[in-house]
Amino acid sequence: MKHFVPALFICFSLIGCNYPSATPEQVFTVEFEAPVTETDDSDALAPVDRMLLECPTAAQIASIDADLSITFESDPTASQGLACNAADGSEDITHFQRRIYNILLAMKELEFDEPLPWTDRQLYEWFVGAIDGMRFRSDIEYSACCDPTGIINIQTNNLVANEMDRWIDPATNNGLVHIMILFVHEARHNEGFGHTCTDGNDNTLEEMGAWSVQYYTEIWLADHYTGDFLLNPSHDYAEAMRSEANWILDTRFCQQ
Repeated sequence: MKHFVPALFICFSLIGCNYPSATPEQVFTVEFEAPVTETDDSDALAPVDRMLLECPTAAQIASIDADLSITFESDPTASQGLACNAADGSEDITHFQRRIYNILLAMKELEFDEPLPWTDRQLYEWFVGAIDGMRFRSDIEYSACCDPTGIINIQTNNLVANEMDRWIDPATNNGLVHIMILFVHEARHNEGFGHTCTDGNDNTLEEMGAWSVQYYTEIWLADHYTGDFLLNPSHDYAEAMRSEANWILDTRFCQQ
């Protein structure tokens, strides 16, 4: 099995990123030579991980659909059949669709003890106010904002959501949290914040652009979430977020 770490960007030169100058796009991808295996020991999972393994209810899916227009133009798990069924109280959705809805439901659960630096709303409330929806596509090389206006486009060719159900996998520090962070990054672009430096970077943290919002989301996940939803007894999710935030600070701001 081959893993790339750190997990978050999952677009280092290891995967061959090509960031156009001052163009809004960051790719969050991961390549696997074999699927990541899930632990059978539910006691070793954080509450968020247990939630991510479940089928969202029909009411939960309807609540997300009321907030966002979501279209699955590509579904990498379509050949695997349905993950959830309407007959069981969910909807007829695939594994990939289940993961996307569960990521958004996890975002809904996040409440911080201090306001995020760019909004007085909680993360999910800000997110659904910043965009109108999402398109999941295989015909684009990079995730980007926005086509049409207000709709972020997420490439599906090699996302971690194709394979994994964990918030953060202890073996790789990769996980579905990074898809959530990708959503946040692209949503900030829709508020008028393009990249302001070369190679898809920003000039400063103070600009509060997409890289800043990504950095602060990770810092808030590390230091301002006080419940047990993200508490994993066997792996420090907070430290993983803090480490990745520091990497952003060191590498994604031209004048920092």
